[in-house]
Amino acid sequence: MARTVLPPDLASMDQTLSAHAGFICQRKFYDDVHFPRGFSRCGDFTTKEAGILENHGWAMRELAEGKRLPVTVEETQFVEVLSGKRVAETLFELIWLKYCRLCNRKPFYSVSDSPRSQGLNSSNILYDPDDSHYRGLEED
Repeated sequence: MARTVLPPDLASMDQTLSAHAGFICQRKFYDDVHFPRGFSRCGDFTTKEAGILENHGWAMRELAEGKRLPVTVEETQFVEVLSGKRVAETLFELIWLKYCRLCNRKPFYSVSDSPRSQGLNSSNILYDPDDSHYRGLEED
């Protein structure tokens, strides 16, 4: 899978954003499963990216799932990017790919091998005194 790289000058993409006629939807987009605190408070998206996801996320999601047909050139290019026919260039494409990448990240689990954290102590650790690895550990 190709890695998306944000262009160095996102300010120049403001013109593209304001000129977007597509990605119109009537309701706000939220993902309480992956971002329960919201896009703007999770720390993964800028304020601008969070706003675009909230205001246009349903349109992007429906296009990605094939539930909506593209009606503009931008939406057609968006679908082509998701199908792998084009490289992501627009702000909408980059933000959606970032959103998908963050949704698919593996959860972080802390693992501790300390016997104390597992509720174990020397009196309830079982071992076989006949095992050669434990020679000399037997209590007399």
